[in-house]
Amino acid sequence: MTNNPSSYPSEGYFSVENSSADDLSESAASRLSRNGGLARTRPQRARSQRAVRNDRILSEAALVELNLHGFDGLQIGAVAKRAGLSSGAAYNRFENVAEMAISLWEEALRDQAFKLFDLVVELGHQAFYAPLNPELISEATQPSPAWRGALELLLVARRVEELNEVITADLQAWQSRNGFELEDDPILYCRAISSLSPLIGLSMMAMLPRPVLLPVEDVLRIHQGILDSPWQYSELPPPPAEFSAVSDDDLVVATGDPVVDVLITAAGQVTANSGFARSTVSRIARLAGFTTSAIYERWANKDALIMDTVTTMLTQHLLITGQSNSAAVRDPRFRMLIPLVISQSLSPGRTLRRRFRQEMTLAGIHNIEIGNVVSQACELGVLEIKKTVAPLPDERAANPNLIAGYIRSSVAGRDLLSSLDADLQRADFRPYTDYLLDCALELKD
Repeated sequence: MTNNPSSYPSEGYFSVENSSADDLSESAASRLSRNGGLARTRPQRARSQRAVRNDRILSEAALVELNLHGFDGLQIGAVAKRAGLSSGAAYNRFENVAEMAISLWEEALRDQAFKLFDLVVELGHQAFYAPLNPELISEATQPSPAWRGALELLLVARRVEELNEVITADLQAWQSRNGFELEDDPILYCRAISSLSPLIGLSMMAMLPRPVLLPVEDVLRIHQGILDSPWQYSELPPPPAEFSAVSDDDLVVATGDPVVDVLITAAGQVTANSGFARSTVSRIARLAGFTTSAIYERWANKDALIMDTVTTMLTQHLLITGQSNSAAVRDPRFRMLIPLVISQSLSPGRTLRRRFRQEMTLAGIHNIEIGNVVSQACELGVLEIKKTVAPLPDERAANPNLIAGYIRSSVAGRDLLSSLDADLQRADFRPYTDYLLDCALELKD
């Protein structure tokens, strides 16, 4: 499997070649209609063929740079250089990196993202065991440059205000167009929006320098027919006491050195809120209540501190996630407990944990050292679930690879979706998980 972005060509991502100004105006109107009227509109004016060509090659270059360096490493000057244009020409088109990313999303990446989302909806209406769409399998195992770029922007949207405004509106328009509204049909909403999470998670795991190998086809297959399933809410007793309380969101670690613990905890909190690239030693030290010298006495630089933070904190929290899911699957009351575990993971009290996992995955896509640690932590979480499920004496042990792969990919996908759609935190997962459990039990390793 090839996941090296440097192997991507600099052309061929777009079909907007030799387009006239009228063509582009018609395309913009078409996109506006297709996205429920919520997409941004821009004044249209007659533009020269040279300007249209420059727009195209700037967009192609921006996608290459986005895939190579991520949003946090995106630079207008570097895009202009790759496009063979002056920086002035690029700045004349984009006032800042956020506006360049928005233009790229609207012109090329949004259509690919929602095309895949629509394929997930088609999957939800298919008969179980019908042939899977090969494009879904391909994008979940070896994401195309356009899908990689779309996922990058979806991941960073929560902390980039301009981008968040556009992407959140587009996601809401897609949901509304398909009838996936929590207030109107909570069961359909939960199934549809949650069904996107495995595709997103599988694709993200495949983008890491050392891809996390998960049973892609089985994970996708168990969603076949879910949108037409007759499952309704089941009558359930009150949840057991051990599942009723949600812990605080402190990213606390215990290494045995209290100063190191405070510094790593602060690094985790800063990274969760601002991302790897925007985290600074001074900010981490200030939050921890120390001077920067306390950090430099223990680590050579910020990258070394972040690496320790990833190794310690991410591994710990993914293991905790794996253990809580394993406990729910192992328990005879698993049909009741699994939805509770999902709801807890999406609660407002777990926001910082979700953001930390999300930011570390994003950083790992572009940083080999961090990516290898993220991959290892994900693999440990998968093994923890498999180790628990495999020895069970009944049907729950029929396919431990599927159960572990589904949980890991879904957690990653839900982290992203919940940052863009707060309604997901209020969804009831009982009819969703009941259906998936029965489908999963039909598949054998």
